[in-house]
Amino acid sequence: MLIGQGVRDACLVECGEAFDARRTRPAGLFAASVATPGLREIDAQFDPELDGIGFPLAHKRCVDGYGGAAVQGETFLSETLAQYTALMVMEQEYGREKMHKYLRYEMDKYLRGRGRESKKELPLARNENQGYIHYNKGGVTMYALRDYIGEDKVNLALKRIVETYAYSDPPYPTSIDLMKQFRAVTPDSLQPMLYDMFESITLFSNRISDASYRQLENGKYLLYLTIESKKFRADSIGVETEIAVNDWIDIGVYAKGSADRSEPIYFIRQKIDKPTMELKIMLDSEPGRAGIDPNFLLIDRFPEDNIKTAKSLDQEFDVKLSKIN
Repeated sequence: MLIGQGVRDACLVECGEAFDARRTRPAGLFAASVATPGLREIDAQFDPELDGIGFPLAHKRCVDGYGGAAVQGETFLSETLAQYTALMVMEQEYGREKMHKYLRYEMDKYLRGRGRESKKELPLARNENQGYIHYNKGGVTMYALRDYIGEDKVNLALKRIVETYAYSDPPYPTSIDLMKQFRAVTPDSLQPMLYDMFESITLFSNRISDASYRQLENGKYLLYLTIESKKFRADSIGVETEIAVNDWIDIGVYAKGSADRSEPIYFIRQKIDKPTMELKIMLDSEPGRAGIDPNFLLIDRFPEDNIKTAKSLDQEFDVKLSKIN
């Protein structure tokens, strides 16, 4: 499929449970139709408030506009970019908080997929039509790239690819061409991140090991955080080797009693260059939870421990004092 060779119209066809859209199409469907029995996957398995039809429809509609040469990484230019575009469509409808929850769901599917790999896992930019890579990992990493360098920069890179190759004769674009455009719009400080995300198999193990605070005489709160961050590089058969961490990673703090992570009381992108770091953060409001990479932008082996409930040192002291008395 040539980049830019999209369609103007599409039809949505409801099919039976046994229908396999990957192998056959009902009589009368044309090339621009969207036929999939998996329309309920999102709302049934993840969140009933999300539109289980809108996401796959947006993905299938977008995939007709992307593509490249039939080489390693071909689905990076088609399926991954369609996945990213569909995520942007859904974000406009439901907001970033919902998408952060959905990305956690996608990350879990990627981690399960790599655990079931029977041959070899490849980096996203060189994957060989491996769904758990170009769909699940692809959505997470493209969304993270957007968050780190900005949506305008990602759009500029994609625009340049389209302007260069739309309706063109061979040679068609490859993942190498797309990576050149991503590098051109990414600042020097984040260039290593591109290799981690797209050209290698890189995983993190980030966690908050301690989060405690006390209220000061001026009414403010002093939060003490102990964060741990490890980074691993995996080979094609899953052997992981720890490497030095030297990355910009988000640190977020959320108000006590609030379940909403869309409005933190403190948020910063912190340079993490040690496996263990201690931070002191001055806050105007009482903290409830604190997290490292709280929006799950980085592929994390154990994302469950990224966020921790903060404990009050004042309350602990009062309890100990009451026991003494």
